[in-house]
Amino acid sequence: MTSKYHHKQRLTPKHQDSLRLIFSVFTANDIRNLSVTKIITSLSFNILGHPLKGGLYDPSLGKIFYF
Repeated sequence: MTSKYHHKQRLTPKHQDSLRLIFSVFTANDIRNLSVTKIITSLSFNILGHPLKGGLYDPSLGKIFYF
């Protein structure tokens, strides 16, 4: 029995030309610009307990470790 649906292979590489792959290093100024965020609310969590953007536990500040 043959199927009328033909599926493409899902495991195709995203970057096939490795000669065009470029690596770079962040400068100190780049790191400073990426590591700063503005705290705009005194609230930290929403009603479900998730951190609020612009709060003290903003996800852009980094991972929160619960002990």
